[in-house]
Amino acid sequence: MGLFDSLIDREKRSLARLQKMVEKIASQIESGQMNEAAETAGKAIEFTNRNAGKVSPTHRKEFSDAITSLGEMLRRLGMGRESGEILHRAILLNPGNAEARHQHALTLAVLNRPQEGIDAVEKAIEMNPARKEFWSTRGRLFEMIKNDKEAIRSYEKVVEIDPNDVEHYDRLLKYRPDDRVLLTKKGVALSRTKRFQEAIELFDYALERYSNDKALWINKGLAHNALGQLEEAVKSLNVAIKIDPDDVFVLHNKALILMKMGNPIPALDAYNEAVRRDPGNPQLWTERGEVLMAMKRFEDANTSFDRALEQKPDMLKALLLKKEALKELGRDIETIEVCDRILRLQPENLEAHVDRGVAMASIGRHSEAISSFNAALSIQPENRDILLLKLASLVEMNRYDDIVQVSDEILRINHSDEEALTQKGIALYNLGRYEEATKIFDHALKVNHKSLPALLYKKESLKHLGRDAEIIRVSDRIIELA
Repeated sequence: MGLFDSLIDREKRSLARLQKMVEKIASQIESGQMNEAAETAGKAIEFTNRNAGKVSPTHRKEFSDAITSLGEMLRRLGMGRESGEILHRAILLNPGNAEARHQHALTLAVLNRPQEGIDAVEKAIEMNPARKEFWSTRGRLFEMIKNDKEAIRSYEKVVEIDPNDVEHYDRLLKYRPDDRVLLTKKGVALSRTKRFQEAIELFDYALERYSNDKALWINKGLAHNALGQLEEAVKSLNVAIKIDPDDVFVLHNKALILMKMGNPIPALDAYNEAVRRDPGNPQLWTERGEVLMAMKRFEDANTSFDRALEQKPDMLKALLLKKEALKELGRDIETIEVCDRILRLQPENLEAHVDRGVAMASIGRHSEAISSFNAALSIQPENRDILLLKLASLVEMNRYDDIVQVSDEILRINHSDEEALTQKGIALYNLGRYEEATKIFDHALKVNHKSLPALLYKKESLKHLGRDAEIIRVSDRIIELA
């Protein structure tokens, strides 16, 4: 190993040791072992002072990061002077270390040197203006020197970067306690962070001052909705609608909540108002169609889905729901057309393949129905329901060999499937395989001893086999069931 390699290896070991010391201090602080943490910190300071000046350019960034973490720990231990000195070392090692400058600013605040802290944090902000923590520290430092204007600007920057930062809305509200925009934004932030009850209380406070503010009523309603307080949600949204009857967003949300409450008629009224104001909105037409489906007004629902698809022809949700409406209406040709549109968008859509096959079978196009069922079975090969649908089309086409094959596939899933046993037996009978057919009918009759089709075809099979005594017994059972 060369001299340079040896130096690099030694630096790696030193860095690892320093990092472990910092981790140990953090752990000791967390567990309340403050004396032990201070002792470890003293050793870390000594180690840093001994080694920091010898670091090669290769490892300066990593050492600077580790020393920055040490500076933070020292501040937490109340060792402000030592923290400042260590952080100064971190900055010297890597002048581009924005976090080191930020931590230095925090330490300078503790040392009651706010102006120096401001200088430090502004350098950090120059390096990384998107770190909200930097702006927060800047705000606190300006508060220390009674510069409210710059403190406010800093906190405004924090909530611009993170609109959900409730703490900094509170800091701003100290300066402007009845600011309508701030109150609204804080309430929205509380809702976004799932603190819905606090949001409602804040909106109520704000509404005492600004009772005609639509945004406050809307956000109050949405918070009630999130808590499942649906009647209160609708009441709040109704006030918002009185303030602005043309607000589609409010009408839409009112309709959604009414459907959640199981009230489709007023929900439909709200959707009607919404689409009257925004007729080019495919989402509204689609959801309106869903309400009509729930009311079993399938023709009207289909019309609503068509309006959605006029705006957005490839809207999958509208196509899927239109398919369901057409199925309810028994309009097989249109169902097939919609299934084709769905499958162009989602070639692996199982239900579209199946529904296309069912519609094809319904209009007697069994060969095409089987193709659709085969496509569905390529997605779910052991789906009994699809296999039975395929079997039914094969029966209609008198494809006896295929009937036997598909029946066997079903029987591998459930060896006592009555329908598969019966259809296999009938197919074997029609193929002239009477002995096999008789055995299959016996199996079917063990599953359901009252199966009339199995008895009738067993009797016919026995006739071909010339088994007269058994024919008599089977005939007696048929008479009993008739």
